[in-house]
Amino acid sequence: MKKVISLLLALIMALSLVACGAKDDGGKDPSGDPVIKERLVIANGNMLSILDTHNNNDLWCGHTYSLTHSALVDIDYQTNKMQPELATEWSYDDATMTYTFKLRDDVTFHNGEKFTAADVIYTFNRGMGFSFKQTKLKYIENMEADGDYTLKITLNTPAAEFLESLDNMWILNQKAIEADAEAGTMVGTGPYVFSMENFKPDESVVVTRNENYWGELPKSKEIEYRKVTEASARVIGLQTGEIDICLEVPAIEASNIESYEGVELVKQPSSKLLYMAMNMGEKGPDFFKDERVRKALNYATDRDSIILAMTEGFASPSQGCIAPSMFGHDPNVATYEYDLEKAKSLLKEAGYDENNKLRIEFIYKGGVMAGFYEILQAQWALANVDLVLVSDDSTKTVEITNSKAYHIYQTQWNWSTTCNGLDSLWNSTAGNNRTLTNNAELDAMLADVCSEMDETKRAEKIGAIGDWLSDYGAMIPLYIDTLLTGVGSNVEGLVLNFNQQHVFTYAYAYEK
Repeated sequence: MKKVISLLLALIMALSLVACGAKDDGGKDPSGDPVIKERLVIANGNMLSILDTHNNNDLWCGHTYSLTHSALVDIDYQTNKMQPELATEWSYDDATMTYTFKLRDDVTFHNGEKFTAADVIYTFNRGMGFSFKQTKLKYIENMEADGDYTLKITLNTPAAEFLESLDNMWILNQKAIEADAEAGTMVGTGPYVFSMENFKPDESVVVTRNENYWGELPKSKEIEYRKVTEASARVIGLQTGEIDICLEVPAIEASNIESYEGVELVKQPSSKLLYMAMNMGEKGPDFFKDERVRKALNYATDRDSIILAMTEGFASPSQGCIAPSMFGHDPNVATYEYDLEKAKSLLKEAGYDENNKLRIEFIYKGGVMAGFYEILQAQWALANVDLVLVSDDSTKTVEITNSKAYHIYQTQWNWSTTCNGLDSLWNSTAGNNRTLTNNAELDAMLADVCSEMDETKRAEKIGAIGDWLSDYGAMIPLYIDTLLTGVGSNVEGLVLNFNQQHVFTYAYAYEK
């Protein structure tokens, strides 16, 4: 009996040692294979804020939309080539200006509805009613379904970047929207499923793997996109393993990541333009209608000092309003150099000096570009400008911006294609037109360049628009940022793109 008991105790101890070894052996299962974490955690200073995919063009919302939705076509930004998504192939007839798309016949929406050409037609017709999508869909003259899985789209004019504009036109389901106007727009055909129960506004959103996805199944069962306003807190979370991917690492935190074992800092050139937009709209201040004021503020902005303070050298001057990496950018475009005396002189001509300072209200988002606002405030004070920082509450900032009753606003634009980017930023009907410019001459120039199919002529016209925008001066381009991303060494499958349209679909992390 004693021998039996001894053998049993020895067996129990051996099993205990095996169990402990499996747990402590770098996150491996009993067979020795690495264990993939069920939930991948992505942290950023912003997150999903608007559920309707048509009612915004926000980059952070787009990160979630790209997980839950699919489009007709997709741009592979690693090769800059168009790829099939819900459309398997397409052709274009020059004579009739008609695209014919062949669609997948094996796709269902998250609510179980079959995907057909009718869903594309519904999505595009609905999108035409939103300013954020109008500029991309305005070229469509007619849409016709030839059965459930063939779609014909006829254009009203040649459009050089029409296919590219469909990249983030995520396809929606009419029945889902009619059933729930808010959450229905988040019913897509993508690899992950959204639910209101897993959505905490201004905190986090968790999407769950779509087991009925038509494409290759992702390895992560869940992806959490978490808002962590303080950059230092995001970095600490990355170092402790609570966070797997840390987006928008500020330059000041770069060395902390580089010196920490188990994480790495990815440095990437980008097309991300940081800029300030003066409100030229009806609700904007009258003083911006004076071009001397607009140009004075450009001259009063010391970009080199801002780049050094904000990026510690991880950025480059903007050279006008179009990112230098974009097709058609003119390296000789007129650029405002810092000139305090010229700024003061122009403002004095416009009626503003040390005895009558120009008062400008600045709305901004807390936790984003921290420190920049105080730097700008000090710079402009030297030119007799009283810059008043109005609000750092992101919710209030969105409300003020949507009301179009602001003075000046700081934001960013990630250039993907030139013509679509120009149209989105400057067309008088565009939702992303933060300067609220409404200029018939500019609108005509934009329409002309977007319909120009000859690349040489299109490049020349893009250069002319760049010169026009610099002279106009309603946008103060600051710099082109270098993307800094913190990634756990146990993360694989992440695709980081120059325009921040990152691909998280097949990203996953091993248990440490």
